[in-house]
Amino acid sequence: MSVTFKPFNAAELLDSDQVRLSHLSAVLEDGDMAELKDTLAVIVESKNINLPPFEGDAPKFARVLKKLGFGLQSLDEMQKHNTA
Repeated sequence: MSVTFKPFNAAELLDSDQVRLSHLSAVLEDGDMAELKDTLAVIVESKNINLPPFEGDAPKFARVLKKLGFGLQSLDEMQKHNTA
């Protein structure tokens, strides 16, 4: 009997924006730029959209997040919003 495994594809696990955002948040906490670039590519694949690879600076990062439907907000602003 032969067992065949298909290659692991992380994009298949990111099936909602909530899961995608949780994954992105975890990567941002680590601060590893290479991991961030890989994560953005996986999120793009999971949303089945066509974006060029992220190769850059903070403004370009913000544009990629916007195209993915995410935004950045400081923790202070989130806490103010949640207590209002």
